[in-house]
Amino acid sequence: MTKSDWIAVEDRLPVNFESVLLVNHDEGDYVLQGYCHDGDWYSDYGVSELIGVSHWMPLPELPTK
Repeated sequence: MTKSDWIAVEDRLPVNFESVLLVNHDEGDYVLQGYCHDGDWYSDYGVSELIGVSHWMPLPELPTK
């Protein structure tokens, strides 16, 4: 992954409910898996709305055995 792989939320949003990697700057800088719905961001591991998402990228393909 390179810095250019990240997509700014100002440029484009993923399809609603598509799981993606996202960068959240709300309480520190961290990367997590989540989704967007009508411009609001949520973690795949909880139902809380996320504040401070700046970038996202599609999930990478899973490795094969």
